Amino acid sequence: MHHLHGRADDLIPKCVRERDVDVLVMGTVARTGISGFVIGNTAENVLQSIHCSLVALKPQGFKTPIAS
Repeated sequence: MHHLHGRADDLIPKCVRERDVDVLVMGTVARTGISGFVIGNTAENVLQSIHCSLVALKPQGFKTPIAS
């Protein structure tokens, strides 16, 4: 586990590259936009900048804003 201070969209991909990470695990809550409905905006942005697997975890009791 690493605690980084700054913009997650910039620092997480940098840390993943520097540490040669195989699997990144992120907590996520959907915020805005289409990508935000699926995995959350920050996780979506990070996913575009990494070359490893991403496991995105929703909080317990999370309800999707997408109508089923």
